[in-house]
Amino acid sequence: MGADGHDERVGFAERDHFGVFLTLPGLGDRPKRTCVPPPMISRPTLLPLGELNEYEFESLTVEIAEEVDRHPQARRYGKRGQCQRGIDVVALVDRSTYVGYQCKRVNEFGPSDLRRAVEAFATNPPLAIRTLIIVVSCVVERTQVEQELRQLHERFPHLTFELRDGKAVSRSLRSVPAVVDAYFGPVYRHLFCTQSSDESETGREHAALRPRQLPAGVGDFAGRQHELEVLSRILPDAGSAAATWVIVGRGGVGKTTLAVESARSLEAAFPDGTLFADLHGGQATPKPPGEVLAGLMRGLGIPEEQLPTDDEARAAFFRTATHHKTVLIILDDAADERQVRPLIPTGVRCRVIVTSRSDLLGLSGATRIQLDSLESQASQDLLANIAGEQAQSAPSALTEVADLCGHLPLALRIAGNILAGHGWTIGYLRDQLRDERRRLARLCVGDLDVRASFSLSLRKFPAATRQLFRRLSLLPGPDFDLSMAALLVEASDATVERRLGELARLSLVDHVKADGRYQLHDLVRVFAHDLLTEHEDDDAVDRVTSRVFSDLVRRAETAGRALECETEATDPRGQRSALAWFDAYQQNLTAAVEMLLDMNAIADAAYATLWLRRYIEIRSQWSSLLPLLERGVRCSQNCGRSEIEMIFLSSTVEALKHLRQLDRALDTANRFVALANTAGEPILQAEAHNARGNVLQDMHHTTDALHDYEQALNLWRGNGSDANIGTALHNIACVYRDHGHYEQATKYYEQDLQRRRKVGDKWGEAWTLNSIGVVRKRAGDFPQSVDALRQAEHIYRDLGDHQRRGFALHDLGNTLMLMENHTEARQCFEEELAICRQRGDRKDEVDALAGIAMTHLITGDPVTALQMLEQCIALHLSMNDEDGAAESLMACAQAYSALDRPNDALNALDTVTAHYRERGDRFRLAKCLADVAEILDDTGRYEEAANVAREVDKLEQEMFEDVPGNAHIGAPDRLT
Repeated sequence: MGADGHDERVGFAERDHFGVFLTLPGLGDRPKRTCVPPPMISRPTLLPLGELNEYEFESLTVEIAEEVDRHPQARRYGKRGQCQRGIDVVALVDRSTYVGYQCKRVNEFGPSDLRRAVEAFATNPPLAIRTLIIVVSCVVERTQVEQELRQLHERFPHLTFELRDGKAVSRSLRSVPAVVDAYFGPVYRHLFCTQSSDESETGREHAALRPRQLPAGVGDFAGRQHELEVLSRILPDAGSAAATWVIVGRGGVGKTTLAVESARSLEAAFPDGTLFADLHGGQATPKPPGEVLAGLMRGLGIPEEQLPTDDEARAAFFRTATHHKTVLIILDDAADERQVRPLIPTGVRCRVIVTSRSDLLGLSGATRIQLDSLESQASQDLLANIAGEQAQSAPSALTEVADLCGHLPLALRIAGNILAGHGWTIGYLRDQLRDERRRLARLCVGDLDVRASFSLSLRKFPAATRQLFRRLSLLPGPDFDLSMAALLVEASDATVERRLGELARLSLVDHVKADGRYQLHDLVRVFAHDLLTEHEDDDAVDRVTSRVFSDLVRRAETAGRALECETEATDPRGQRSALAWFDAYQQNLTAAVEMLLDMNAIADAAYATLWLRRYIEIRSQWSSLLPLLERGVRCSQNCGRSEIEMIFLSSTVEALKHLRQLDRALDTANRFVALANTAGEPILQAEAHNARGNVLQDMHHTTDALHDYEQALNLWRGNGSDANIGTALHNIACVYRDHGHYEQATKYYEQDLQRRRKVGDKWGEAWTLNSIGVVRKRAGDFPQSVDALRQAEHIYRDLGDHQRRGFALHDLGNTLMLMENHTEARQCFEEELAICRQRGDRKDEVDALAGIAMTHLITGDPVTALQMLEQCIALHLSMNDEDGAAESLMACAQAYSALDRPNDALNALDTVTAHYRERGDRFRLAKCLADVAEILDDTGRYEEAANVAREVDKLEQEMFEDVPGNAHIGAPDRLT
């Protein structure tokens, strides 16, 4: 109680996450809508009414009236719903942002009461009060209030005082619009009311307005299902979902279309409206935030004359106006964070979708969706939807047009509109788009223009950045790194990296890998090259191109020499680094060779291919190189450069052999030998004979193969290097090994091994050790086999050659099985399997599975073995590997025999023998027939077993006779 006996406590309302607190002096201080009593205060409290929605505001005023009516003193001073004796002091902050009030209800009015209330507002610096509205109750003398206010105005000249008649409030406590009008005037009604009983036409128009500003959607929307699902989380009742979502992507990628399509599907969840604003971020002068805010608030029905002129005040007013609304706002084509921040509302049920070419990483708390080109099928669907039946009549042309459009939605829409409107066939459009020089010119119709869309992003950058962007089109390959980009301009790496980051922020350059590589979208690359042609002279372009290609080939030569091991005591770490370099730059080097062929620089292309070949051998990626090699052969033939043609022929033979296209490989090898003999160069002749011998060996033409190998050996001995001599020795050894001459094969392998070690060829050393391990296993010398295979495995591990390490582990596992060390054998196969799966190599994976299966079979678990072998057969067939499937089926026959199912075993072997007879593979046919004879003998079918055994002997004799009858060749040691 105060000194004058009046209740000094102030009635107040306060809202937090528990609800609205209501306390009135003398009424028990009983809070409403909460189980937690509010803190008591002894001074006026400011309540931002923007914190209350219309329902809470109305309920609050009704509760005040009901509490007063229930109080005994209420009967003295008025009827239900009337204001009590006293005054209400209402404060306005800047008349445009937050509105607050403080209620002072006393039994008797005293000047000190009004004075204290005004002082509380006027001396609160954070509020910067400018206007106080005094609502006078029906029983208070207005003259007393006016006299007090004159004195207060002298003390606080910066304040403006307005008087209101309390009768208007007491008569309309249950009508929110009337309460707001009485306290604040109709101007502020839109802050609290969505419906109005005001009789003015303007009031009804503003209250009834529900903005639905989304642009017209597209009826042919395709793809983006994942993105639509992600954006569905923007619903206002989606828990803690982010209030702001940013869709980022290059021009033409469909950001606006996705935002509108998503917003249209969610529109019903936002009853207070959907707003759309084009921020013109791609234009030279983006829209100022204040102008955008004005448009948004006009959409909400706020009169223009009531909008603050100051941008900060306008932003605050917008936050107040939307604070309790459930609205969805689309801010399209944002320039940067500074443009967007003032446009973000703070209401908990407001949601914002921003589209931008920039990543807007400075916009804290936003959820980002990086939009890229459409998937292939979705882009074809979109093109077909727009173009109609004409596009669907030629599926292959439809696919190619979608590819030529880079799966970019804007380009696809333009292409579809051309097909639908110009009457072109899709084949004709495809032919037009194939020409890169005219592609962007064709992708323009009406106001839809791919080139113009890209130009909007590029125009923001200084001349140096634009020059870098243009020259990026010169880089070969699908991606590039900083070192390659730095060759394009005369600037430091740090400067080039900064410029690349700027281009990436506007999606003109894409980050593609965590190791700092970049790439250009196909159409962006075409755009950059068009600009290069327009803005730079040929001499400058030639100088830059030469610098890029020379550096790439120089680095390829350095890495290739490390892989070739031409220096003594080569450091394995250097070889691993070389392999890593090729892993990163192989596609760039391949593309460089293509571009060199385009420029008719045949010799340079062949030279680069030499260094690429060694890497391809190690990684077994011949299928990716074969088209390029065959093109090199054609180009060199066209220009009559036989010496260059032989370089390409050598690699082409190797590629075809590894890809099992043996007939084509032999034809290519024959041309290689003919050209080499014509040229009369011993080194080339040796290489040609060795290449043809490899093909003949794979075709099991061993007599001819051995003849070619011996010719190569003699030629290299007179003119070649130790590494090449070792190659010939190794290949001769393989012929003897495959025909059972194990001791002779071992001698040749050991000669090869000495030469490999002499030149420091670690890969060649491991390769030869692996071969020695295999031949010693076949000879029954298991300890020496294990020793050689372990050495090979260790070298491959040190070199980081996981594929060949898997080979060594597989052969080691086979030897350990023969030594009945099944546990360690299975560990080898399982380690091999892990390596294969990590590399994604299904071909080697199935071999590892087969090895594990055989350990189960040998250790008495044929059921598990059979299950795994059936998996192997399925994997082989999925890769069209019939030979592999036949080998696994042979192993299945062993599992059937172990399960006492001889008929199933014989049926399996019948299938395998038919396959090997058709293929003419006598070696494997003999092995398969030997298994058949054993099963027949075990089941008592002795005569049939003897007949099959005789056929096996005949095949062995034929294979022996196929080897030349030189003195150093005798009968096979043992055929296994």
